[in-house]
Amino acid sequence: MTAEELLKQMSAEPFAEEMVCCVIDPETRGIDVPAEYQLLGVESDEKVERMYFQCPKIVGDNIDLSKLALRVNFRNANDQKDQYIVDDVEISGDNITFSWLLSRRVTQYKGNVSFIVCAVKASGEEITNEWNTTLATAQVLEGLEADITLPEEDTDVVKQLIAVATQKITDVQNATSSANTAASNADIKAQEAANAAEDARGVIDQITKDSYLHTTTQTFVDTVKASPTAYGNAIPEQIEGYIGQDTTKGLNIMPDNYSLLSNTTCKISDNGKLFLVTSVGTNGASAFARFNLPFTLEKLKGKTLYASDFTTEKTGNGTPRVTIFKESGGNGSLSSVGTIGSGGSLKIPDTFEENVDHLSVYLYANNQPNTSASDSVTYKKLWLSLDSPLETWEPYTGGQPSPNPDYPQIV
Repeated sequence: MTAEELLKQMSAEPFAEEMVCCVIDPETRGIDVPAEYQLLGVESDEKVERMYFQCPKIVGDNIDLSKLALRVNFRNANDQKDQYIVDDVEISGDNITFSWLLSRRVTQYKGNVSFIVCAVKASGEEITNEWNTTLATAQVLEGLEADITLPEEDTDVVKQLIAVATQKITDVQNATSSANTAASNADIKAQEAANAAEDARGVIDQITKDSYLHTTTQTFVDTVKASPTAYGNAIPEQIEGYIGQDTTKGLNIMPDNYSLLSNTTCKISDNGKLFLVTSVGTNGASAFARFNLPFTLEKLKGKTLYASDFTTEKTGNGTPRVTIFKESGGNGSLSSVGTIGSGGSLKIPDTFEENVDHLSVYLYANNQPNTSASDSVTYKKLWLSLDSPLETWEPYTGGQPSPNPDYPQIV
């Protein structure tokens, strides 16, 4: 046995024989999390723990997982979703082994963390194969951290993809330098440079196609040129990439769907900035559109609702107003919390009666008794936000920043 073979065996054996792994069952899709991994760490741990996984190489309809891109999709204890790109897949007999390095994005909050393993194979923009496990959970313990808010774009997947792209570009530069200094091997080195450049382009393509990225704007620009070889050949390679993606703060809490009274119609224009509520009923009826605020009472207590600087147009005796009600699901009773005018705000009480289970928003077109079938009100550029005024309209994303798996934004 050569020294090189011995070193290779020494480096491979600890992973295969000594490392404790989460074992994936390809039939049930479950992940058996051993006791060693039931505790992921303490709040705000950053890349100090690593989980190892083992799974049969062949699953389903003869799908070879070693040829697919593996990711760990996770949801931290604050219900924030992200993913980790696996970069250390190894084949060990009939199994594959790989690991997940736990970042602060995982451990940012105490409580249970849910995760799955996802394997994907894509051809261009089309996913040709995708294989997933079911949810597994582990725990993060309570710690003590200063009040530091991580930027939304500081996610695991962005940092990993940027690091991979940067490494590929470095590989290009190193291969090109070697080609310049070793004329006898210039053809080979130039080809290596071209291959590395192609890999870098593939990483950048992956970034632009991944709709889960929490990112602002990132530009990758580099130029790689191989000097003429001894045979007079040159292979110019240029890598240029630009991505931009709409992001939201998650402040707009007016959803796209409303429940309507039977004699009411409601329409939102294409740009999301025009809300139309019209009475089409008989005299004496009340016309409105209604939706529940997308938060629990515990999250709403003591907060402030802000309205945009909206305008209204009305006909007849229409009485435009935006009113917040507290409701009881048990008996359907309503009680007003207050009304918000254009550019105004409303403080939500710190406490509620025991029978109140949610808050609702009513957009009125008219109100009895002074109404007619022709009464109507058009709300223009109306949106509501929680805690902070929203200066410009953004799409509704469930009260959470986007893009995210539930509310992806186009790159």
